[in-house]
Amino acid sequence: MQSDLTIHIIIHRDYSHIRRALHSIIQNTSQSFLIYITINSGMSEEFAALKEDFPTVHYIVNENPKGFAENHNHALQIATTRYLLLLNDDIELRQNTIENVMRYLEANPTVGLASPRIVNPDETPHLTAFSYPTLSRMIYKVSGLGHLTRQGSIIRNFIIDSGIGSLIGTASLSDNFTTKLVPVIVGVAMFVRKEVFHQVGGMDEDTIVYGEEFAWQWRMKQVHWDIAMIADAEIVHFNTDKDIHGWKLGEHRKGMLNFFYRYRPRWQTWGLRMALVFFHGLRWLFNLIFDRKRAHGDWLALNVGLAWQPSTEASGTKYALTASDEATST
Repeated sequence: MQSDLTIHIIIHRDYSHIRRALHSIIQNTSQSFLIYITINSGMSEEFAALKEDFPTVHYIVNENPKGFAENHNHALQIATTRYLLLLNDDIELRQNTIENVMRYLEANPTVGLASPRIVNPDETPHLTAFSYPTLSRMIYKVSGLGHLTRQGSIIRNFIIDSGIGSLIGTASLSDNFTTKLVPVIVGVAMFVRKEVFHQVGGMDEDTIVYGEEFAWQWRMKQVHWDIAMIADAEIVHFNTDKDIHGWKLGEHRKGMLNFFYRYRPRWQTWGLRMALVFFHGLRWLFNLIFDRKRAHGDWLALNVGLAWQPSTEASGTKYALTASDEATST
């Protein structure tokens, strides 16, 4: 049976999650599929053991590590199926997750990208969808006030349970028990149509990790593709570390700035830069005294605000097919 779905997973140096993820996919899915795994850290004994345990998986081995977007873009480019599922390795699929999402996509041809409902290992809701990063939201996050409404906090749970999040139209603070169209879904599990990739290209490759989904899904929206969260499909995400620090903080801020640089007015880009410099500058000075490890992350974020520039053009768009390319591929 010819498959309609290619699944792609990236492994860096941590092999502790991948077997659980693969077993859950195999055991809980009747839909035919192909699996590609990118080994982002070169050959190793762990890779050899994995290949022996799962010989039917297709493996891509990077001698030099690449970023989240570049690795997934490569898989999107070489896949020949109509649908692709970009997955984190630290997940577990529930029964019929893939079938339920693909059934929804087949019934809703204007939806270009979708995600199952994501939960934490303790069954509490995980962030699945969020609103576009407006300047006010980003300043709220950069200022440190975002910790008040971080995942699992008392204030956040109150806003969600009371319905205030849905009332004010904030996707990240709304319930995820209802299938619905949303502005942006997180990058943990992204089902995407191959034709969408052909049309808009891939994710921008300006960062190693974080923020790639902002611009990618924004470009989809500009050509009238919808984004959806599917409530009757469920996936567990085992990353319980919600605190971004160190080099990851710098990459996260690059993702923010990349989106504003490309898709927001220039004055908003400068507003975000000033917020990065001001708030991370203050925290850097504070953490120099009390927490040198965190000071390093704030120093990197401060320098993003001061000097970082993305590439001239959206790097992901290089993968989009031109009219002549489309004619050749059909």
